[in-house]
Amino acid sequence: MSENPFLKKDFYVDWSSLNHKNIVKDISMAVDLAKANVERIAQQNSDTLSYATTLGALEHATFDLEQSWSLVMHLNDVCNNDDFRKAFNQMLPIVSDFNSSIFLNNRLWDVIQTFANTEQVKLLNDVQKRHLQEILFQFTQNGANLTSEKQQQLRQINRDLATHTTKYTENLLDATTAWSLLIDDESKLAGLPASAKKAAQQKALEKGHGTKQQPKWMFTLQATSYLTALKFLRDPELRKEIWSAVNKVGRQAPFDNLPIVKEILSLRQRKAALLGYEHFPDMVLHRRMAGSGKKALGFIHDLHDKLHGFFLQEVDALERWRGNHLGIAPQKIEPWSWNFWSEKFRQQEFAFNEDDLRPYFSLDRVTTGVFSLAEQLFDIVIQAKQTTTDTPQS
Repeated sequence: MSENPFLKKDFYVDWSSLNHKNIVKDISMAVDLAKANVERIAQQNSDTLSYATTLGALEHATFDLEQSWSLVMHLNDVCNNDDFRKAFNQMLPIVSDFNSSIFLNNRLWDVIQTFANTEQVKLLNDVQKRHLQEILFQFTQNGANLTSEKQQQLRQINRDLATHTTKYTENLLDATTAWSLLIDDESKLAGLPASAKKAAQQKALEKGHGTKQQPKWMFTLQATSYLTALKFLRDPELRKEIWSAVNKVGRQAPFDNLPIVKEILSLRQRKAALLGYEHFPDMVLHRRMAGSGKKALGFIHDLHDKLHGFFLQEVDALERWRGNHLGIAPQKIEPWSWNFWSEKFRQQEFAFNEDDLRPYFSLDRVTTGVFSLAEQLFDIVIQAKQTTTDTPQS
């Protein structure tokens, strides 16, 4: 096994070799390498500057760190545990500080500006000119022109933002995994498709509940679990319990995100003000299509005004259909019953049942279809990786 699995440059990622024990060592090495690369660019003499030694070199200076850190972030999202989280949080402020330092490196900024004012710029192609334009903007957007004091403030804000946004995500993950609902009365599962019932039984078995002979069923806040339950379970009280749990994620102790959200909003506002913007949305949208937070919000309001009437019509239509179906006067549909009655409407009015499509979308069929489409679009050939195994000697 490689001593530095996160730094391997193989096209195929050997996920089984990546674990929390290598994070601190590998990412520290990647940060040190990136620092050295950036410093080489910043220490250049003005007479040696070129596109390759400035923008081109900067493009590759942090590649190893970006690649290795992306693996860490992905694993932190999909297989988070205490050991992995500890290693991740140990390196997070270090990586965050380094990313901030690139744009706050005065010598590097001088090199970029010096190159931008040379005659060589006229010889750049359109892509390279666009690259230069974007780099200049990124440096100014990230505080390159601030005073030393304000740059230090920005470093701390970036560090705090990274820590708080990570904690926000951890709370969501912990709140999601902390809740489950165990059912031991099969009659409560009326309406649930056989495939979903089997998945709920398997989840219970994985958590040590029930047996194949005496099954129990477990629902969680994973989307594949709770969405299916809300769509098919006939028991409204069960749907309400699941819906309520979904809507409490990140809103209750010990995983309450409200104080964190307030702190993130405060930090974002401080950052925007430090960089000369009235609001954080203005800073983010400055060079995007919307242009400003006010225009983006106006778009949302305009969209709401145009859709709201149609939404109310659909609400009224579904409530009337439900009333006719039950033989009662139209009544308000509670939020935990919307998915259920919408699915009933689809099934009866359009003869549509998602489970009927399941055999056509097996993993093998989907994989084959995706690869076939990619081959047609990109004029390539995709083949299974050939693996070899050593034959034991007799």
